[in-house]
Amino acid sequence: MCGHVWDGKSETSRGPAVIRIVEEKIAEVKELQSTSNSLAIAGKDQIVDLSHETCLPGLIDTHTHILLQGDITAADYDEQLLKQSPEYRTILATVNARRRLSMDLRRSAIWRLRARDMRTSM
Repeated sequence: MCGHVWDGKSETSRGPAVIRIVEEKIAEVKELQSTSNSLAIAGKDQIVDLSHETCLPGLIDTHTHILLQGDITAADYDEQLLKQSPEYRTILATVNARRRLSMDLRRSAIWRLRARDMRTSM
């Protein structure tokens, strides 16, 4: 349950609302009269209470600073931008992007296995 939902199409958010997920995909976004509405849910459904949050269903965060490495301080920023060559920074960015994508693929596979196990154990 979300306090507000913004779909990226409307100029304002809607809400409160319930976002129903089926097999890792958004199946339905249903607006409620209030966050205190009791929800009729199927026995296997799980509710995550985000009643104090604004949800952006389907949004994928792709913002990155791939050419800046690590937790950047002012000194790190100067070191990387002013003292490292663009070629060297590109090599570092490529290595770190590959590592990150590999971690995300493993994490995604683990999440799918856990979700499958949860479905079969209910």
